[in-house]
Amino acid sequence: MSEQVVEADIVIIGTGAGGGEAAKLLSKHFKVVMVEEGPHRTSDDFKMKESTAYPELYQDSGARLTVDGAIKILQGKSVGGSTTVNWTSSFRTPLETLNHWNKEYGVNSLTQESLLPHFSRIEDEYGIAPWDGEPNLNNQLMANGMSNLGIRHGVIPRNVKGCLNLGYCGMGCPTNAKQSTLVNAIPRAIENGAKLFSQFRVERLLWKMDKIVEALAYSVTPNGRHEANKKTLRFKARHFLLCGGGINTPILLMKSDLPDPYFNIGNRTFLHPVTISLAQFKQKVEAYQGAPQSIYSDHFLWPEDNSLGFKIEAPPIHPALTSSLINNHGNEASDMMKKFAHFQGTIALGRDGFHEQSQGGRVVMTGSERFGLDYPWNDYLTDGYKKALLTMATIQFEAGAESVYPLHRFARPYKTLSDVKNFLASCSVDRYDLQVVSAHVMGGAAMGSDEKKSVVDNYGRFHQMSNLFIFDGSIFPTSLGVNPTESILSFSSLLTHQLIEKIK
Repeated sequence: MSEQVVEADIVIIGTGAGGGEAAKLLSKHFKVVMVEEGPHRTSDDFKMKESTAYPELYQDSGARLTVDGAIKILQGKSVGGSTTVNWTSSFRTPLETLNHWNKEYGVNSLTQESLLPHFSRIEDEYGIAPWDGEPNLNNQLMANGMSNLGIRHGVIPRNVKGCLNLGYCGMGCPTNAKQSTLVNAIPRAIENGAKLFSQFRVERLLWKMDKIVEALAYSVTPNGRHEANKKTLRFKARHFLLCGGGINTPILLMKSDLPDPYFNIGNRTFLHPVTISLAQFKQKVEAYQGAPQSIYSDHFLWPEDNSLGFKIEAPPIHPALTSSLINNHGNEASDMMKKFAHFQGTIALGRDGFHEQSQGGRVVMTGSERFGLDYPWNDYLTDGYKKALLTMATIQFEAGAESVYPLHRFARPYKTLSDVKNFLASCSVDRYDLQVVSAHVMGGAAMGSDEKKSVVDNYGRFHQMSNLFIFDGSIFPTSLGVNPTESILSFSSLLTHQLIEKIK
């Protein structure tokens, strides 16, 4: 086993939205090193195939689960992180969310006023603008149903430049149209002299007194396993930035035995729990092609009755991912997949963390050096999930669906809305029956002014360490209520500018 020492002014762990943007800005002034556990793959490697994309570009080959195995979690794992594989939906942080954070958690640095110039710059540099092309039929059918029902909806801003409308964004963009940090920020950082080390997992931060002195990393294979003859890198720097995202950042803090006097690390980790409704139409929908997400609705995001709000979008539908979600077996599963081109998909992203019965999950140790996310399951959440499934079915039938299949272990395609209502009224809400997935992990190292209730301060600095900062989605005190890419990019921009002024 070989060992090497790497020195820099600043070490950034993780190259997604937070780490990539921070590296671009910091590398103009300091000697920067980026460390990424995933492989460095580029457009030449993106073949629009699920069989190669999931093992190399996703955590746990796209099969990451909560501790109990009930919720599937899609998270990126390559240079560019989740920005390499996301579906390009980009929204500013809702004002309601920022105000809630300020009131409940003392987050006074992330305000509409302070973020405005960063939102504007990020949108310009990353090409974020409402999609100006025609929506694919998957999105258009959803929009038709919403229009017929009087449900407010709009066009999704996407972070693309010169998009060819292929529809395989989740497998890496083969044309570099998607403005991921892989394409946008990291090349700029390298031009500025930053160094990139991929396929190295940082296993531990070593510290003395109130300073991190070293990050210890080992080489891993593209799918995340330790190499037989693994290499060791010891990173030494004046400052360290954690940007590994929700779950991974709290895990590293725990593995490093960092001070946690109020037991906040890993707590209040949120998912945007997603429910899914599949509809079959007479005509071919071919939801696997075209801009994957171009229509959304926030009509149900902030309900007056304080129930679980949800954002509605249309996901791309690809065969491997779809077949892993449906519960049919044998001939039933075969018959469903034969109708694959006729599926329309609608999803509802639960806005969790804004109610006393929505406390998020917790990152916990599950075995020797093994960690996972323990996520709650209660009536408040399941009532919201069922409400979302009924809302989506209503939209799909209004758009002309022949049948609707709410994802649930015991559900089947239903021919009428009444059938869906009857099923949801009496169906099991067991965590293994009512199917929930997520592609957004937030929290676990929350920002706040009171260190008794938070992990980092308003500058993103870890409360107990003077040279450790966290610039990723793990600092969110709750979920956002919108897809997180633009928020993480913009928060990282603001916090990085503050850091530059602090240490220059």
